[in-house]
Amino acid sequence: MKRFAIIFAFVAVVLLVVVFFYQKGQQRQYICHDRLSADEVSQLRAGDIILRKGFGVVSASIAKALDEDFSVSHCGIVDADSNGGLRVIHSVSASLSDFDGLQECSIREFCRESREKSLIVVRFRDTSDVPLASLAKTAQKYLDRKIPFDGVFDLSDNAEMYCSEMVYCAMRETFGYDIYPDKSKTEVVKFTPFFDTTRFYRVINHHIK
Repeated sequence: MKRFAIIFAFVAVVLLVVVFFYQKGQQRQYICHDRLSADEVSQLRAGDIILRKGFGVVSASIAKALDEDFSVSHCGIVDADSNGGLRVIHSVSASLSDFDGLQECSIREFCRESREKSLIVVRFRDTSDVPLASLAKTAQKYLDRKIPFDGVFDLSDNAEMYCSEMVYCAMRETFGYDIYPDKSKTEVVKFTPFFDTTRFYRVINHHIK
């Protein structure tokens, strides 16, 4: 009985230590997340493209593998919500989210999942006669279709979409502009085209702070 009590006490201590460090890690994550000021939020428009680097191994691996000018791992399209605020339409794998594929979240939630000083917002310069907000409407159409996440990163069709593929498809459908004309059917759409200042105006860039 005494031996059982000692073992039980030892296991309890280990569990308390694990919970303590897990909570500290969670606290650290949310203390260090990126934020948009009220002034920055007021600058955003429906149809803007927002990019971030998230927390965790997957985000770090994506950013490292792409090795681009700005270290980001995810993107989405800004749109107005039904309450007069802003939301982000994006595509996320079920392995990282409660839902698979196209989904929406508030702008605040999107920022909360962003590493400190990782947010970038860009705006397509040449919209011709097509309003910028039309890009958000195209993204909403994909959201309504509940398009699943493209886990094999195949650009040959739009039955499934990963995050930058969703923006790529929406840009092409809305403006008739191919942000990555030199891609192959098996190549992942990188974030680099969004950093081209001849095509995209940088509304916000926390990387330069």
